[in-house]
Amino acid sequence: MLFLLQEWEREWEEQWSEIEPLYSTFTDKMYGIADYLVQNGFNHPLTKVANEFYSNKWVKDDIQEQISQIMLARVKFNEILLQEGVNQGKFDLGPDEVNILAIIFEGLLTGLGEMTQNANLDQALKIYKKSIDIFLYGIAKRS
Repeated sequence: MLFLLQEWEREWEEQWSEIEPLYSTFTDKMYGIADYLVQNGFNHPLTKVANEFYSNKWVKDDIQEQISQIMLARVKFNEILLQEGVNQGKFDLGPDEVNILAIIFEGLLTGLGEMTQNANLDQALKIYKKSIDIFLYGIAKRS
């Protein structure tokens, strides 16, 4: 099972690197990731199995360590993406803040995967995109 998850992760990275140039700005990339995750992960046969596997408390320690490495790689990807936003002047964050927001963003995406399991594709995409809006702009009233 772990091998399949690692291959799925590798496949995701390859596919994203092919389509990433289609998104010219940081914000476009954020929405692009949401779209990609919903379109390609929503009905993927490993999605539900992976969620159960990641949360299984009976998995051996060495496998848990490998799962942790997969999650750390996702956070690192998010850090690179968020740093791109900093470099484009979208926000002013220090290095520690980039890491913290990368972790929060991964938690958001992981949680959305769980919460949209029973939604249809259009509903899931709407939820993911609204979540990106909130992540980027918050919910506080703007003056």
